[in-house]
Amino acid sequence: MDFDIVSYIITILQMAVLGVLIFMVGRKLKNEGSSVILCFCLYALICILLNDLYWIASDILKPDIRIPYGAGDIADSGTFLLFASMLGVIYKKEKIKYGIETLLVIGFSIAVTVLWIGWTDEWLKNIVGGITFAFFMWQVIIAVKKSGALNRIEAVLLGVLSYAVITVMITSLYIDEETQPTLDTIGNIILVTGMVLILTKSVTVFRKAIKTKTTEDAKKLLAVNFLAMIWTLNATYMCEDPLYSIEDLIYTCLLAMMLISLFMTIERMKDQ
Repeated sequence: MDFDIVSYIITILQMAVLGVLIFMVGRKLKNEGSSVILCFCLYALICILLNDLYWIASDILKPDIRIPYGAGDIADSGTFLLFASMLGVIYKKEKIKYGIETLLVIGFSIAVTVLWIGWTDEWLKNIVGGITFAFFMWQVIIAVKKSGALNRIEAVLLGVLSYAVITVMITSLYIDEETQPTLDTIGNIILVTGMVLILTKSVTVFRKAIKTKTTEDAKKLLAVNFLAMIWTLNATYMCEDPLYSIEDLIYTCLLAMMLISLFMTIERMKDQ
């Protein structure tokens, strides 16, 4: 199978979905007036759409040219910062102590950045992207903690899986070519396991949020959806086809689920 064609199809599908989502957010802004949360979301979705357009254009017109820090990288960083800012506004009222989660995010982000540099040998884009991605990931983890979306066992399990896949991927940079496929397979199994766990949790929280109609459960759903987005993004950075295409398709679906949970959260926050 020609996965380049599959990748184009999924990207075009994602652009179509993003067009619908952008229209929905724009209409909600028009009907309900100014909203910082919706503006952050709107601009983040536009950044993702522009990144898709840039990727298709550059891949068709100049596939062999690598730009140190191009428009697609700027759009990626913009997406991370805008979504992080949106989460910061939504969950700002809940007070918690920032503990080991911050250290774990910093450690994970440094390891991911090292991997990106090792794979591409590009320093500027990966360091800048790593910093913005770390901030986004930190806001997602804090949102999960503030909302109580995961219990202690679930949080520990996902944390262990996160560091396990990072360890496997970094080890694969320093081993012989014969052993690397085995480590890649192990890494993919870990990524899929984590994805299944998070998606299962998302379905469970979604059913509860629909049933209870509380702001608390809506915020849990939003946090879990963003956690699934983070996990899926990491998976797309770390794997190859066919898993890459599958994860990219899942990410497209998660964008739609994120907007549903965001609208649900906003509506229920009004009723408080």
